[in-house]
Amino acid sequence: MLITLPADAYGGPAPASVLDLTSLLAFARACRPDAVCLKPPIGPDDQPNGAGLLAIRERLEAEGLRVFCQPVTIPATAPVTVPSWRMATLFESRALAAALGEAGLSQLVIRWYAAPDAGDMSLLAFLDRLLEEANRNGMRIALQLPSMARLESVLLQMGNGALGTALPLAELDGASGPVLDSDPRLRLQCAFAPDDLEKVDAGALLRPLAWLEAIGYEGPLYLGEQASAPAYAEAITKVRGLIENGA
Repeated sequence: MLITLPADAYGGPAPASVLDLTSLLAFARACRPDAVCLKPPIGPDDQPNGAGLLAIRERLEAEGLRVFCQPVTIPATAPVTVPSWRMATLFESRALAAALGEAGLSQLVIRWYAAPDAGDMSLLAFLDRLLEEANRNGMRIALQLPSMARLESVLLQMGNGALGTALPLAELDGASGPVLDSDPRLRLQCAFAPDDLEKVDAGALLRPLAWLEAIGYEGPLYLGEQASAPAYAEAITKVRGLIENGA
């Protein structure tokens, strides 16, 4: 698994081009994450620039860093029943998926925290159209929902092999059912470490980390949001230690 930091973890803005990578690379050389996540730069047409992201990806991979897209978060307050919001969000997400495909990235994480409308129809319709774009570009969508039961329901209703899951590590401990029934290397697209490692029982993390190691999971392990660059560096050390102890 790949310990993954946001591209602004060093304390400055995420890079908009290969010319902006100096500080991020210096930070990465010092604390040694396995990967970084960022969104494509915005092109002259005000759309995500896949070619620009490809250039950034190639430079980071030359330094031994894998590249993933920064997760897209739909907040709890999102007006999912408003047609204009649904149309704009879908357009932006499909444009993002197309740019990721152009850059050769294979995964987009959607963290959908909005409350369900009747039958979760807004989410299902959103995923259906987004998966069209993902399939066209050879990508998978990894979905995170606040409720495991809701996540299982959506997976069953969608029945699309390009739809995977994004789970906090603690929720993997003892997880079963539709989320994990198929080959977990295909279903489990990514996982998230907790935001505050000091408050989490190590055993609750060791078991799922050991399980991920056992199944040969090679995807990103996103660290939760940290307060500063030193905090990110410390989190890498802690998580790497847990991986080594649990393997």
